[in-house]
Amino acid sequence: MFQNPELLKLVMGVCLMLLSWVLFSIWRERLSKVKEEERMNFLMFNVVGGSWLVAVFALCGGFYFLLQPIFT
Repeated sequence: MFQNPELLKLVMGVCLMLLSWVLFSIWRERLSKVKEEERMNFLMFNVVGGSWLVAVFALCGGFYFLLQPIFT
């Protein structure tokens, strides 16, 4: 199945996009439970609070792996 590099990139792109969706969903749920005055501390120093950054990188990587085989 993974002998074809284009197929591997497509699968990796889909997996990264799903991962970013899951991470962002967890982050949004936890952020809504935090009080307004504690949000900055949550975003900067909490592992779950910083997962929005990992979600952004996973989403960008997913788009790259999904669109790169189309344009080459």
